[in-house]
Amino acid sequence: MELDLHYEDDIKTKITIISPVHIGTGETKLSFEYIKKNNVMYNYNLQQLFSCIPDKVLLDYRFLSSLYNSSNGSKRDELNKVLRNHIDYTKSTPQYQLRADFEDDQIKNVAVQVKSLNKPYIPGSSLKGAVMNAIYYDFIRNHFNSFCKYIKNEVKKNNRLKGKCNIDDFLLDYYQFECSRSDFVEFINLFASCFMFADVFFDNLVLVHAERNKVYIDKKSVNIPIFDFECIDANQEFTGNIIKIDSRKRNCLKEKYQNFKFCDDLIEYISINKIIKVCRNYFKEIIGEEKEMEDVNNYYNMSCIKQMYEEVIPNSFYMRIGRNTNYFFKTISYLIKKNNYKLYEDYFYKVFSLKDKPKNNKNSFYTKPDLMPATRTFYTDDYYDYYPGVIKIEFIK
Repeated sequence: MELDLHYEDDIKTKITIISPVHIGTGETKLSFEYIKKNNVMYNYNLQQLFSCIPDKVLLDYRFLSSLYNSSNGSKRDELNKVLRNHIDYTKSTPQYQLRADFEDDQIKNVAVQVKSLNKPYIPGSSLKGAVMNAIYYDFIRNHFNSFCKYIKNEVKKNNRLKGKCNIDDFLLDYYQFECSRSDFVEFINLFASCFMFADVFFDNLVLVHAERNKVYIDKKSVNIPIFDFECIDANQEFTGNIIKIDSRKRNCLKEKYQNFKFCDDLIEYISINKIIKVCRNYFKEIIGEEKEMEDVNNYYNMSCIKQMYEEVIPNSFYMRIGRNTNYFFKTISYLIKKNNYKLYEDYFYKVFSLKDKPKNNKNSFYTKPDLMPATRTFYTDDYYDYYPGVIKIEFIK
């Protein structure tokens, strides 16, 4: 049953982890920092582990050489092997543990999930970024022709727009005659501050392998190597005051900018009902493209994609968040591809591709317009393939 969501102060948010979520710290840990026992992976403090290594090993020339060249793949593997063989893990206490449903021992290095006091969490800033992404996607969708014109003009001026397709720049261009740049920037900052998101903590972590389908490093079809990932484990939920609208700021914004069209256009997004609508539509459009890619190219095999595409739950929506999910620029390229393929194809290497087209077509594995955008990286263990980073957000009384 649909709730009356106009009284936003009384609403709580429930977030459920549908598939493993990785929001990284930027840190990568070496594989010897993890030890697997049965289906549990234990992580140890690096400083404590080094204190357990005999001095003669630490001063060995080969060890020091491996340490110095740890960015080199073969040297890094040698370093991991040496350390693992000389550390008595029973002398140290694990910092935290992760579910690890695979038979092999930890070999690859591991990308670290953001935590506080070893508890994993989704930062409120990440949630806010994902919601704002959906809002701006909806705005561009409703002003599609103007956005296409903006892209053409920017490429004409700069010859390319790669990595610089900034929504704020488009909004400034679209509303340029209504007010000064400084006034509009102030409005956008106040607009964004009306959405308040709290950090969301969970208890359980999982360690997953990651595979990139049909993304090769050579003509022998060798997949690009990739780290393993610490993730927030699936099937966890948290309920609380996570997503709130600052109604006082919204009213002040409406009063201060009441004579401007940009205020009328954007103020409607500052409501829970509108957030549900735009996020639901956004997810369905993007996952529809993923579903089509799966059907045509078999990048991955996950029936849950079709289920999420078809399912509509009152007062809720699905969302992707974190590493290996669709970021803003990729989803905008999908919007252009779907609605103006000629523009997408003509401007692909100047705007939508992260890499230039090789000269003389020497590399047959360069990015091609018809194969983008799609999620190529997915998480695996011995039981499942996971479509990365799916959460469900529900609003409840």
